[in-house]
Amino acid sequence: MYLMGYLGDVARIALRRDIVLSSRSVRLMHIWPTLDHGKAERELGWQPEPVHDAVRGPRSSFGRIDADSGRRGEKQVAHYACPRRVPA
Repeated sequence: MYLMGYLGDVARIALRRDIVLSSRSVRLMHIWPTLDHGKAERELGWQPEPVHDAVRGPRSSFGRIDADSGRRGEKQVAHYACPRRVPA
């Protein structure tokens, strides 16, 4: 793995671009501990779900028309604390 990292360093210098796999990134991969969500499952009862399902919920309610104001997504923007888009 370190060999590929050093090849990435050479490619970064030769191509003058940022390369994802470098000797520094390989070193960080070995230093960084393995992440686990077991504690959240045990202590909080959290059950993982697919990312698409987690994103689909807020996304589906974001664009709905609010019956009170007639504007698209006004309450949802405030609810999800997303910045409003300013017209150009």
